[in-house]
Amino acid sequence: MTEKKGIPIKHIISGLKIKSQQDVMNELTKGKGTVDLFGQELDFTSRKSY
Repeated sequence: MTEKKGIPIKHIISGLKIKSQQDVMNELTKGKGTVDLFGQELDFTSRKSY
């Protein structure tokens, strides 16, 4: 779900706050990136909290 296909993803956090996909992924992984030790892309799912 990153910008691999050139489609920027934005997350609406509140009425005034928007975060980029990269910012959200850095928060989820505590800055460790989205690829594991073996070069595999990590898989994340939505909490569906809208």
